[in-house]
Amino acid sequence: MWFKSPFCPRSGRFRSLRKKFNLLPREVAHEFKHSLDCIVNKVCENKTYLNISGIKETILQISQYNVRIAKNPSSSIMLHAHNNLEGAKNLPSERAFIMAWSIEILQSHRMLSACYKSEIEDPFWKVRENEMSAINQANIIRCFLYELLTYYFKGQEIHTEVLQLYNKAFISSAILEYSTKGIHKPFNFSWKQHEVICEYETSCITFEVPLLLAIKLALIDGKILYDHIHKICLDLGKLCQIQDEYDNCFGDDSNRTSGTHIQEGKCTWLAVTALEHCTPAQRVVFNACYGSTEPAHVERIKYLYEQLKIPKLYREQIGYLTECVTKTAEILNNNGLPSKIFFDLIDALCEEKK
Repeated sequence: MWFKSPFCPRSGRFRSLRKKFNLLPREVAHEFKHSLDCIVNKVCENKTYLNISGIKETILQISQYNVRIAKNPSSSIMLHAHNNLEGAKNLPSERAFIMAWSIEILQSHRMLSACYKSEIEDPFWKVRENEMSAINQANIIRCFLYELLTYYFKGQEIHTEVLQLYNKAFISSAILEYSTKGIHKPFNFSWKQHEVICEYETSCITFEVPLLLAIKLALIDGKILYDHIHKICLDLGKLCQIQDEYDNCFGDDSNRTSGTHIQEGKCTWLAVTALEHCTPAQRVVFNACYGSTEPAHVERIKYLYEQLKIPKLYREQIGYLTECVTKTAEILNNNGLPSKIFFDLIDALCEEKK
């Protein structure tokens, strides 16, 4: 099956998940954004403690932030997959919107946790600490998520399975924090550590949870396909994680995120690849400069990346992962899961060089 390749040889880029992208029709995106109030109100009406002054407003504000600024694709991925599985030509069902908002609430919990650990600089999240402690808000959001799922899905076949899936998501976040603690020094960097980051920071929450929720909502038995779904989500996660890391270092101002991975000493694909290819002398330079905020040290690391041909290796890695995604999508298509879900997704993530 032919599809437009998500990898653009001219630019060597995927669109970062931290940037805006369009996967849903405008009408669906509009209806989804405006469905939260009604969904939250129904839950709060049945729970007195949720009507305490400021609680419902806090839940609404926090839950809709990522959607409003279009920085998180997880809910869009879930709704897009749902429509393809159901063959829907009109707006997704209310059940689909509820499930998509549950993903946004999960993402909000992660953002609050990052805010609590001072790992995020977005003013919206930083100010949360001034209004109410971030950890307290995270607890409220997590409890509301379970109330939401119980209110709308209790007694239905998928209720227990969805709760188990979300428990896995919360465990994944905890594993990520535990596994990455203390690896901000080059001598601790390894491929295993970077794979943990790709799987638990990007693959699981951004791709696997939304796709599995769409499958469960369509009442499809995904157990037989789980290994292939897990693999394609791992590869998509690696693609997007590596893209973000590359843009952080080499992207121009319009494509780069904060641009501080080198200064913060983060375990990135670029750093691990450099350590794998550098000479003993270059390793000494890397260890001395990586993690330093000195502008000269940052430039020295970038120059070292150029010397080690990291941009060329990056393009090769992106090409390889693209092929992996394509092959697995075709296997899933042959087993009843439309490859269009994945081809549309990687087309939406693709950024052509203008």
